[in-house]
Amino acid sequence: MRTYLLILLTLCSCTAALSQDIIVLRSNDQEINCRILSMNDSLVTYRLWQSPDTTAYAVKKFEVQSYLLDKKSKKSKAFSDKEKFIKLNPDMDLLGEYKTGTVVQGYVITNNNDSLLGFINITNVALNQVEINFMDYAGKVTLFSVKDAKAYGYAKIRYEKIKTGFKKEITNGHKTKDGYQFVHIAIEGPSKLYRFYTLHFRSSTMNSYDQHPPAYLGRLKREFVITNPKEQKVFTKGRTLKGALNRIYFDYPNYTAKYPVDYTKPSELPKVVDGFNSWYKFSQ
Repeated sequence: MRTYLLILLTLCSCTAALSQDIIVLRSNDQEINCRILSMNDSLVTYRLWQSPDTTAYAVKKFEVQSYLLDKKSKKSKAFSDKEKFIKLNPDMDLLGEYKTGTVVQGYVITNNNDSLLGFINITNVALNQVEINFMDYAGKVTLFSVKDAKAYGYAKIRYEKIKTGFKKEITNGHKTKDGYQFVHIAIEGPSKLYRFYTLHFRSSTMNSYDQHPPAYLGRLKREFVITNPKEQKVFTKGRTLKGALNRIYFDYPNYTAKYPVDYTKPSELPKVVDGFNSWYKFSQ
């Protein structure tokens, strides 16, 4: 481990004159132009970029909202020039709601409609979509896949198995070949809104499941699945929100004429779907 850190520090000093890294703090979105010296399970150590101050500063990893390693840096060679740092903001959801890294009371509904009560070990928002790590009250542990269950939930979170059609890796080493996943239901009603995540960690990134809210210093992407009262659905991956909303609500022009779905931001999407459900209820 010491040898690895020594090599990392050497690489940092060799490339310091070429490029800079960026750290974004969680508390105030402050960007720090710097040279990242090292990262471990607890701390990110850095020096200020092009500054007479040569002090090595350290920040706790859960205080880091995101970071970007410059594409010229040897220690970040796995990053492409198009791969920017993630930014956990309201558009990326309140990830703390998922209780990542904890064991909580919950339930599983099997394909036979049996309801199993017990405890669920929560991993991360992507892995939660392909498996359920469940323990009943007798202490028996069962790992359910999308082939074994149709829904599960805990606290205020409820997952339902649906076919998104996504067959690539959800997270490192995990995917579903048939395109079915457990997807979090954010809005219920005649029109439903589901949240869908992919999360990929590079060899040079940190991952922390034990912080609340969790710090996903990897490549986290969030998409949506939207349904309408006719049980049609649209997956936003590869689509603009404007295109997805106009498609799913195409048969409801009286609603789309009233609400500016053309300019909806991701953070406003729950309001749009909720608005549709209220409109639909009183229009029938």
